[in-house]
Amino acid sequence: MRNTITLIHRVEGTNGDPDTFTTTYLKADYKITKQSTVSGNDISFFEAMIFLLPFGDYVIEQGDYIVVGEVSNITSEDLIDVLEDNESYDIRSIEEVENKYGVNYQYKVTGV
Repeated sequence: MRNTITLIHRVEGTNGDPDTFTTTYLKADYKITKQSTVSGNDISFFEAMIFLLPFGDYVIEQGDYIVVGEVSNITSEDLIDVLEDNESYDIRSIEEVENKYGVNYQYKVTGV
């Protein structure tokens, strides 16, 4: 699928100031994948979302969030509500896509 997404990046506050958030709007391709983890005798199955993010001038780190669609004016106080009220994903891994064969994407990002 292809849709507009909002990349939410947390900027830590300094000197006791609250955290702030930057939002970046991107057109991204994405798909749902089924994944599993094994811990001892326990096997967990879950769905993860794979996003292919275009080239651009933006900051992305593990722990940032992706929301499918557009959201704005995010504060520390309403972040949880924004994430719960929208299709949102916690970024777990970021992989830079090798730039060859005319690839159109800079990052492959996995979110759960």
